[in-house]
Amino acid sequence: MVGHAMLDLPRGAPAFAARLALLLALVLGLGACGKADRTKCERMCRNYATITFRDVEASRLPPEKREPALQDKLTRGMEFCVNKCQAANNDDQIDCATAAKNITELRTCD
Repeated sequence: MVGHAMLDLPRGAPAFAARLALLLALVLGLGACGKADRTKCERMCRNYATITFRDVEASRLPPEKREPALQDKLTRGMEFCVNKCQAANNDDQIDCATAAKNITELRTCD
């Protein structure tokens, strides 16, 4: 399953980029013509970044560094993610990834 690979990636910025690429591959996999709503894509990208940070990366950081690291993650790559999400225009996957509450639920969005 593609979602399981998310947990096996290296740490740091390359890991975020790799996870983002996996999510985008899922979203692009069933892409259609047109563009998805930008606001929906922003919410999806924000939720994806927050979940992967909270469920995978946060435990590796001291508590005082978690919030600044999350804010950094939310800004890095956001425009790229939103643009790819819009191009994919897959409302079902966007809605699924937006509604996910944890990494397990996020894995079901393929």
